Amino acid sequence: MNKKTKAVTLLEMIIVIVLMFLLVLGFYSVGSFSRHHVADSDKRAKIQNELSYALEHMAKYVQAGTGNSASLAIQLYNHGSAPAGFKVRVDSLQTPEDLEDDTTMNYYLDGNTLYAGIEGSDPEVLSDKILTNFSTGIMPDVPLAGFYVDINPSGTAVEVGLVGRDKPTEDAGIDNPQVVMKTKLFSGSASAN
Repeated sequence: MNKKTKAVTLLEMIIVIVLMFLLVLGFYSVGSFSRHHVADSDKRAKIQNELSYALEHMAKYVQAGTGNSASLAIQLYNHGSAPAGFKVRVDSLQTPEDLEDDTTMNYYLDGNTLYAGIEGSDPEVLSDKILTNFSTGIMPDVPLAGFYVDINPSGTAVEVGLVGRDKPTEDAGIDNPQVVMKTKLFSGSASAN
């Protein structure tokens, strides 16, 4: 009787080990890739939520803004010695003809923090993810500052741009996503003419 025994050769064993290694490496790569993108998406969503909240806050007060040619509804705001944001005159007692009883809501950037506050009260932090530097004028395609304001000459509309990063003092990159938001807001004293 001639018995043939089947055995696994060394070459077959090496091929199986290499294939198993490639399979495990593939699963690890997919898991690592998806974890990274979930973390990146989470960071972007948090920054976007902060910037959206800040823009909604601004919209609420700008829409309530009132003024006239002598005292504009929207003006630049100096925090310290230089412009750092804008201010909105708000008719708090619903007396549009009397500007003396109005309050002023200030929006300004100090470092990486965007503040909002009524004149004479403690300011509210709207975001601490804003890039340093305030700029007036139209926001460029590649923003260099974190807070842009372009007020029309009649003081009835303002274009606002915000640039935020998870770590605002570091360069944008894979681990430090950048979010840019921009909107145009009109005050209640804006005319349709």
